[in-house]
Amino acid sequence: MDTDDKSVLEDMFRREENKIEAFSRRLYLIEAVQNEITTVTRRKRFKIWNDLVWMMVLDTRDAFVIHFASWLRGVTERGGLLRQIQAHHVRRLRRKWKSDRYSDHELLRSLLAHKHEETFARLFPEVTAAFPRPEDVERVRSDFHERFAPITRFGVTVWAASYAIAVRPTRRGYGMDPTPTALQWQCKWLS
Repeated sequence: MDTDDKSVLEDMFRREENKIEAFSRRLYLIEAVQNEITTVTRRKRFKIWNDLVWMMVLDTRDAFVIHFASWLRGVTERGGLLRQIQAHHVRRLRRKWKSDRYSDHELLRSLLAHKHEETFARLFPEVTAAFPRPEDVERVRSDFHERFAPITRFGVTVWAASYAIAVRPTRRGYGMDPTPTALQWQCKWLS
């Protein structure tokens, strides 16, 4: 593989990391509002005095869920990150981390190499070769897709409800809230 292939893959990862970082910042706001409401109301029912502000809070949450679900689907579907890696870049996913970056920081290089090897072992536990095969990437893609299927389904439900498409919300809203755990798992996966 030449350096152009390597830089293409690095650019793909960098774009996805930027998206995850944006989701993380948005989730922080949503959690802060949720924690404040929980603290102030002491988990009791409360009356909404400003319906416009309340709708804005719900719209923020719904937009987050819709965008996060859309991103999750895009990563696993045809043309998405995992399919691109599987089709064109699988040999760039080496077990051993090699990079010219940080050449003057031996400790940092060592830490990054260790983190890379841990991540490779977590994602591809059955791979003993220097790099995974396309089937191994497919296993990761399938696991990723299954793990986040509830969120992607929920995102479609929120989208449908926000456009008044026939969807029946449960007594507890739409039946599921986006969890920080899902985002944390995704950040760990991509690191």
